[in-house]
Amino acid sequence: MDEVVRQKHRGWASCAAVNRDWQAVIARANFRRLNLKQDDVDRLNEMTSRHRSYVQYIYFHIDLPRYSCLSCCQLTLEIAASSSSDTEHWFKHFQFGYDNGEAGGGRQHPWQYGKRARRPPPLMAFMRLFRPACGTPIQHLPAVLAVTELIIRRPLRRRINASVWQGIFASLPRLTRLTYEMWRNQLEGDCDTGSTETYMLVQQGILNQLESLTLFEDPNDALMAAVAEHPGLQPIISMGVYGLNHSPVRGLFMTSLSLRHLSVSFSVTAEDFFTVGPVNYAWWFLRSLALRSCSLTSNGAAPCSGWNLTSLPSIVFTRMPVLETLALWWSTGDGRDACALIYERKSRNMGTLTWRGTGRPPQWFGKLVTHWATLGAQMWPGYFLSVSVEKINGSRIYGLGDALHKLRLPVEVINPMSLRQMRQEKALEILSTPGVSLSHLV
Repeated sequence: MDEVVRQKHRGWASCAAVNRDWQAVIARANFRRLNLKQDDVDRLNEMTSRHRSYVQYIYFHIDLPRYSCLSCCQLTLEIAASSSSDTEHWFKHFQFGYDNGEAGGGRQHPWQYGKRARRPPPLMAFMRLFRPACGTPIQHLPAVLAVTELIIRRPLRRRINASVWQGIFASLPRLTRLTYEMWRNQLEGDCDTGSTETYMLVQQGILNQLESLTLFEDPNDALMAAVAEHPGLQPIISMGVYGLNHSPVRGLFMTSLSLRHLSVSFSVTAEDFFTVGPVNYAWWFLRSLALRSCSLTSNGAAPCSGWNLTSLPSIVFTRMPVLETLALWWSTGDGRDACALIYERKSRNMGTLTWRGTGRPPQWFGKLVTHWATLGAQMWPGYFLSVSVEKINGSRIYGLGDALHKLRLPVEVINPMSLRQMRQEKALEILSTPGVSLSHLV
């Protein structure tokens, strides 16, 4: 009987019901080790004194309350805001993140028979569209631990004040990734618009908790066209949003030292970014970097600043030890001329350098390749640099969105949905132009 109890074949305990001699043997085996939970404690009193003598070992398991995992809980939050009036009047070709539907118009509006009038919307219309999203400070928002990524895309269009940013960041203590697509708004000179929104973010230190930062400033060509119709505003516009008092480049440089990913478009240039900080500072954590560089011109024009692109290999090898991807890009205002310089690190002693653009590489590109390969061989014996030159062929480029689409940058400089909306808006804008084919924008 003891051997049968040790083997514990299926249904072996039922033997106690048919044979009294088995009961003592089976009871001793069943009660020798008890596995108890909290609900089983009160039932111990139901045991007979004979069964209690069989107990030799008690395993007591306590069920603790459930808790959330900080590593598994990673929620992306996207914030958007718009008015139903945005697409009813002057801005029917703008994308606001939802189906615009059929918007009615009157004789005073610039849309008739599905065509957009040549004259731009009045400045008052733009001031309503690009006004601050929230005029009063946000205080005492509840803390949300689940959100680790925040996305605010270009359909918002409204500006976000510094006090609002403070409230948002205070309520998201675990935020590590931020994508913010702002609009250039020069209606108020160099105060609290365009690049100075970036200035507010970095100046107050609220970006220090991030690991990934993507900032894209839309040039806002439609607003600039409306401003051109009012000569009295030109002195204000000439001040620009890049005033020395509100330049975000130094703050972005310091913020980038702790980031893993950084992409900044239009707010600062690569020329300013690489020259503003001390040369002994290093980006120990940075793995991907994308910047707009005015030194890149596919027509071979002279660089826009004193910074020399041939110093780029030294920066990558000595000050960015873990960098995997670097993308410098350039596009003209109309997007017809676009180019990019892309470096990808395949391994410690192997990398690729790609020139991609609408024209041939500038004359300095050959010197850059030689310097890059030479410095790489000095750092790591046997270093191999693969060089590729790719020309953007095909149909004409329509606007900045189309240029970014065809550059195929390995680093995300703008949200894919926003890029699609940029191309759609440009397509709708030029629909009334005779003889233009938009088949490549579909």
